[in-house]
Amino acid sequence: MSNIKLLVFPLDLDVTRKFIAHAKAMNITVVGASSEMEASNSQAIDTFVKLPYITDDNFEESFRKTLQDFSITQVYAPHIGVWLHLKNLLKTDPASYQFHLCQPCPFESDWEEFEPSYQWSDDFIEEKDKTLLPSNNNLVVRPKLSKSYYAGLHRQFLQTPGQCDESKLAELAHIARVIPKGDLIEIGAFFGRSAFAIGSLTQQYGIGSLICVDPWSQEKEDQGEGADIINTNPDTEKERVTDNISHDFEEHVFQGFTATMSLLNNASFIRETSEKAISHYQEAADNRQLHQKELGTIPVTGNIAMLHIDGNHDYSHVVKDISTWEPHVIAGGWILIDDYLWVFGDGPKKAGDELLATGRFDLSYVAGDTLFLRKALVQ
Repeated sequence: MSNIKLLVFPLDLDVTRKFIAHAKAMNITVVGASSEMEASNSQAIDTFVKLPYITDDNFEESFRKTLQDFSITQVYAPHIGVWLHLKNLLKTDPASYQFHLCQPCPFESDWEEFEPSYQWSDDFIEEKDKTLLPSNNNLVVRPKLSKSYYAGLHRQFLQTPGQCDESKLAELAHIARVIPKGDLIEIGAFFGRSAFAIGSLTQQYGIGSLICVDPWSQEKEDQGEGADIINTNPDTEKERVTDNISHDFEEHVFQGFTATMSLLNNASFIRETSEKAISHYQEAADNRQLHQKELGTIPVTGNIAMLHIDGNHDYSHVVKDISTWEPHVIAGGWILIDDYLWVFGDGPKKAGDELLATGRFDLSYVAGDTLFLRKALVQ
């Protein structure tokens, strides 16, 4: 057990949950205190203490007693009034209060949640336009969106679990300016980090509907040689630590995905493997719409403007995803092969190189770990 003893006061603010989770992950003892709550049913803290309000005459005596009784070394105070009061106690009577007040102050801490997103937004807006199109065409490049929009997109993107990084987000924001109108298909969605970015950008530009294809199943498929560490099914792993892996994992991920995507009005899903989902997509195209109770109804054209392949990375699976979906990608549409550069194998790269060799693309490049291909306007 760590020698750090943390007091969280007031406990009843929502920002304390993440802070406490990080503290417990580092094996730190956490004492929670509140002036509002009579008790806490949180399993995350080790002990609960009721403290008077900071305006109460008995506060300082009760606070000092709490510090002594629990050998408190650090205090996290997410309320600006409480933080300023404790900082003043440390300044005026340092001999009586031997603890570290976690920094920065709550106002600065709140801004730190937004500052990186505004910095990313500034960097993206200031970046010179890329040569996204061949010089011999007259397609319109849409204007960049607002600074606040990009900051909000970046912040929501980072708050959604996933491995898609900021450089990929920037690339998605670039190509959203030239994607033709049509459907957007993502194979492999997980919690929806990249899907949210694609759906939000294309919603802003009025490009079309996003359909995510994923079985959201805990049943793992072999992803090829070199990927043994991620091929293992946690349900069958002999040394599995059962307390750390939820039996409801797949449903939790799916629910996280639908919560994320419910913020958009142009997104839906097909909960099937890629191979089985194509018939559902074609049926939706025939009906001109796709309905899912979790996300409502979206229009479907049957013309794919962007195909993002991020499913099973085994070579045969990537090839199958391409052969199943690529024929529906329209001229000027984009195909993205995620993990084209992949530490666990070369399935996406081999399949991507074979696709590129067909000559059906007039623009191709690698950004981060993803291969970007644009289907030629003239075949």
